Amino acid sequence: MSRAIALIDGNSFYCSCERVFDPKLARVPVIVLSNNDGSAIARTAGARSCRPGRG
Repeated sequence: MSRAIALIDGNSFYCSCERVFDPKLARVPVIVLSNNDGSAIARTAGARSCRPGRG
């Protein structure tokens, strides 16, 4: 019996979700923060180029 392994690349997944719910975010850098400590959990490529810190 063979097993299948799937890899899902969720690069900037939460940012993509925010852009679905708020289309005004489509052309701006987006950073999604956690609820508890304000750590960045997702960043778009545009936000990465601004070099904000993580965690």
